[in-house]
Amino acid sequence: MREFLIETQFLWMLLIGWLLGILTGPIQERIRRSYREQDLVKAILNEFRGLQYTMALVAMQIRTRRADSSDGFLDSIIPIVANYDGPDKDANLLGALTSLRSRSASERNEARPPIGSPLVLKRYSVPIFSTHVSDLAVCDLDFQTAVLTIRHHLELLNESLPHIEKMFDMTVRETSAGSREHVLQILQNLEVDYGSRTEIIMNLITDLQNRFSRQRSR
Repeated sequence: MREFLIETQFLWMLLIGWLLGILTGPIQERIRRSYREQDLVKAILNEFRGLQYTMALVAMQIRTRRADSSDGFLDSIIPIVANYDGPDKDANLLGALTSLRSRSASERNEARPPIGSPLVLKRYSVPIFSTHVSDLAVCDLDFQTAVLTIRHHLELLNESLPHIEKMFDMTVRETSAGSREHVLQILQNLEVDYGSRTEIIMNLITDLQNRFSRQRSR
């Protein structure tokens, strides 16, 4: 009987060892996958925070040109500027925006630039995200959808830039007052659309941070 128990115990140990050998690989892979997801989410959120700060500045520039720096708009970008601590941070910007928020609408819009004055725009990118798009499979599907939606709007923003540049060049070349006025109107509409797109991106990133920032802080 004793020998039977010893043999049975030995067989159970072999079985347990075999099962552990089978399960160890998937368990380790799940742990590695979890850490990869956390690192990737953290890196993307950090990069998108910088993009959000940039979009807020561009949106402010275009709103100023339109004399449309409303209370609601300023209330949406002040927290973005306050929470940003990256390399592009302007140390004086938060104070300037807070001071601007305390003024009346008419006072804010006194510094509006002349219609048709140059608007300095450029193409924007998220290189870390672009490099790791193929790695998004380790992330939650909702996170994948959210960041790819932001990239889609960023691509639309960049695609609109050549049209704005073309219209601005036409304002310089046009000599007819009527034709120039028409081109200026088209240019203003394009700038409004561009500004709206920057605010869409800005707000989508706010939503992204609110939904997934817990993964970043693990």
